[in-house]
Amino acid sequence: MSLSGSSWSSSLYSKLTAKGMCGSELNNFCDIVGNGSTEHVIGKSFETMDTGTVPGNGIGIGTGIIGLIESDIKNQMYQECVGSFGQAGTSLLDFCEAVAASCVDQMALATLNSTHNKVFLGTGLIVVGSIAVIPSGWGDSIKAKGVASTMQGTMWGAMAEAMGDAMANGVLSGGTGSVVISGSPSGIPSSGTGTGIGVIS
Repeated sequence: MSLSGSSWSSSLYSKLTAKGMCGSELNNFCDIVGNGSTEHVIGKSFETMDTGTVPGNGIGIGTGIIGLIESDIKNQMYQECVGSFGQAGTSLLDFCEAVAASCVDQMALATLNSTHNKVFLGTGLIVVGSIAVIPSGWGDSIKAKGVASTMQGTMWGAMAEAMGDAMANGVLSGGTGSVVISGSPSGIPSSGTGTGIGVIS
């Protein structure tokens, strides 16, 4: 299953409503975060370290960016919001927890496609830190979706940046995953290692 804005939005909506949050703009807000997040993440590259059978070229397929630590994402988002707002409302921690949880859940659904040299049969492990998300870019994507939907409160930009920063840093600091590599040999097969590159969809 590939990433989708509607799935991300639904996940976030269910987590926020489970915490008692409601309001006429809640659906719109969840759409903004979901669509802004997927727009930033889809197409981002990653690198792999491969093990298996060489020599040859292979194609890798996998599902899920894992290794994100929900509590780290939540805590960074909370601290950034408090730093920007100067105070914390009674629901801010619950809000940050819901956004972080939906990020972890949705990134685990990402489709991974990659190409590999040397290893033509084996496994590729995504190198932590190689996923090319950008904290400010993720936040800007969410912010732009909100502005287009007239989500233009005085602190909207700061909130969007806090969400984007925290989610992107969560991916950069822990995000990994694996792909199964298959392909054709170009010589006498033996055990070996190699590298690969791929994209998230």
